[in-house]
Amino acid sequence: MRNPWKDLAINGDGKYVADCDKDYLRSFDEITDDKMKLQLKVLPEPFIGDPATASFVALQLNPGVAPSDDYEKGISSDYRAFKPKHEDILANLTGERREMYWAEPTPNLGEGDKELYSAPHTWYFGAEIKTKSGWEHRFAWRSRFQLLLLALSSQQARSELRKLQPPSIGEFHEVVLNAEGENFPSSLNRAYGILRKNFAVIEYFPYHSEKADRNQIRKSNLPSQEYTSHLLDQAIDNGAYIFLTRSVTPWGNLSAKLLQRGEQLIIAAAPQSPTFTPGNVCKWDITTGRKGAKDPNLFWKVVEKLDPEE
Repeated sequence: MRNPWKDLAINGDGKYVADCDKDYLRSFDEITDDKMKLQLKVLPEPFIGDPATASFVALQLNPGVAPSDDYEKGISSDYRAFKPKHEDILANLTGERREMYWAEPTPNLGEGDKELYSAPHTWYFGAEIKTKSGWEHRFAWRSRFQLLLLALSSQQARSELRKLQPPSIGEFHEVVLNAEGENFPSSLNRAYGILRKNFAVIEYFPYHSEKADRNQIRKSNLPSQEYTSHLLDQAIDNGAYIFLTRSVTPWGNLSAKLLQRGEQLIIAAAPQSPTFTPGNVCKWDITTGRKGAKDPNLFWKVVEKLDPEE
C-alpha cells in the first residue's frame, strides 16, 4: 500500500496537501464560514502514532485547529504549537518514526510570565502543572484522554479510581497524587511513555479546521483515505481496542471489518463530547448494528491492555 504522505511537501502558496487529494478539495473552497474553512498551512494529521502496533486507537472525524493564541484561556495557536514538532510530525507521516508525539509534559509556549500551553497537548491530555502550591490539573473542560493518562500513572491507585462514581479529572488527579506522592512526576512521565508508544489516533479526514463541516467531510472521498482504511485494518488485525468517537456510518463504510469486531470496538456514549472516560464508553452490538449499553469496564480493559498490572 503506497503511503500518500511519504513525499508531502509545502506547495507554492504555503499549503500542505497530499498530491492525490489536490483535485478533491475544490468543493471546500466554497465554504463561507471561516471556522469551517480548511487550515492547509498546518501540517495535516491523518494519523498520529503507529496504528499497526498500538494497543489502543481512537477514531476521530478531522483534526481541529486553534487559529490564534488565547492568553485568557492560556492556550496557544496550533501554528505556534506545531513549530517545535514539525520534524516529529513529518517523521510520523513518512513512517520514519511513528509515535504519539503529543504524549509528553505539556509545554508552556508563552514568553516571560505569560502562560500559553500547547493547544494539541491540552486537547488530548490536558495539563498537569507544578505550581508553588503543588501539582494542579488544568484544561479538564477540553481534554479527551486526561483520565486515561492519570489511570496509567498509578497502578496502586486503580482500585480506588474504580470506586469513583461518577469519576472526574479532579478526583482522579487527587487520588493519583496522594498515591504517588513525591513520585508523581516520574509516574506521570512513565504514563506519557506508554501512550507515546502504544496509543494512536486516526482521522477520517486529514486536514485541519476550527469546526468540522460534517456534510462536506463525509462525502469527500479523498484518495488518501485508502491509506487511512489500510491503517485502520492493520489496527483491527493487531487486536487493538478501537474507540470510535463519532460518525459511525462513515467509518463503517471505510472499513468492512470495523463494525464486525464487537469485542474490540468501543463507542462514545456522547458523540458531541467524545471524551474517553468510564462514564462515556459503550459496547458495540454487532447483532443489532447499534451502540449498546454503557460499560465502564471497557475503560479499564483499555488501561489494563496498555499497562498490565504486575
